[in-house]
Amino acid sequence: MPPHTDDLRIRTIEPLTPPAQLLAMLPCDDEASDTVSAARAALHQILHGRDDRLAVVVGPCSIHDPHAAIEYAQRLKPLRDALAGELEIVMRVYFEKPRTTVGWKGLINDPDLDGSFRIDKGLRIARGLLRDINKRLGVTIVIVTHELAVVRALCRHVAVMENGQVLEQAEISGANVHLSSALGRELIREATHPYEEVA
Repeated sequence: MPPHTDDLRIRTIEPLTPPAQLLAMLPCDDEASDTVSAARAALHQILHGRDDRLAVVVGPCSIHDPHAAIEYAQRLKPLRDALAGELEIVMRVYFEKPRTTVGWKGLINDPDLDGSFRIDKGLRIARGLLRDINKRLGVTIVIVTHELAVVRALCRHVAVMENGQVLEQAEISGANVHLSSALGRELIREATHPYEEVA
């Protein structure tokens, strides 16, 4: 029997937990949902000119240590409360470095920092961290990502932005994300067919 040469670099194949199952495993409770809903509504009002406050997205470039992220959120919470009349402060969270060719690939992609790329574990850690920051600290989080798979696994709402402008917003239903803007459709196409040329 001839050797199989198409899988010489594959050690194992481990399917990822489907997004709906991950959300069910680590559900968002009422307290966390209220935090997210209130900030989402406030940001919507600000971005549409119906609230004079300034929207401020602030946070570390990338997060790998969940304890450091919690500490950052704990320090941000009193500032958020003190400046609430002037600013709507949300915490920026970035779990990946997709364009990094050498070195750290991000919490989601390599949570153990050992090249094992246990993405399923990284997604569970990230989802749990987001839930804890929302629930325990009342701090809302904006996830910045270029990966639609991450959006499907961690989020219930997506906003597509270009040059600081919100092009569209959509609710996420299971693994489905319906976007109608040209950029939104391009993101979906790239996630579905990553190696096709863009016309």
